[in-house]
Amino acid sequence: MPKTIIQLPVVGAEYTHQHVWDQSGVTNLRYIPWEGKNETANITSAVVRRFFSGQMQLLEIVAWAIDNPPASTVFALHLGDDTSPSASVTVNMAEVNVPHLFDFRRKSGTIAANFEAIAISFKPTGNPNDDVIAFSRWLRIS
Repeated sequence: MPKTIIQLPVVGAEYTHQHVWDQSGVTNLRYIPWEGKNETANITSAVVRRFFSGQMQLLEIVAWAIDNPPASTVFALHLGDDTSPSASVTVNMAEVNVPHLFDFRRKSGTIAANFEAIAISFKPTGNPNDDVIAFSRWLRIS
C-alpha cells in the first residue's frame, strides 16, 4: 500500500481524523486504523501508518465505545516503527456513548517529524465488544 501523506497548507493549521474500528473480544494492545475498520497487532502494517508533511503535534484524542465500557484505557502515539510509545495517556472510559478526552498537549514526544511514520495504539482493560470511535486532532507547527 502506498504512503498516504497529509499536507497542511500553513503553520497553525489543524487536521482532525476520524478512526473507527471493531474491538470486539480484544483487550490487548491494538494499533488503530487510519482507513477501514481493521485494527492490528502489527505496527508495520500499512493500515495503521500515516505520514505528514512538516512537523505535526498530536493535541488530543476524543474516543467513545458503542457497546461495553473499555474501562481504564491507554491511547499512545508511536513514531516510526517503534513499538515503545513516545507519549501515552490513560483515561477511565467507564461509560458507553460518552466522549472521553485523552489530552496529549502537555506530553513530550508528541511531535512527528517530516514524513515520519505515525501509529496510534489503543489498550483497554475491559472489552468494548463493538466499534470504538475516535477523533485525533493534530496541529502543524512547522
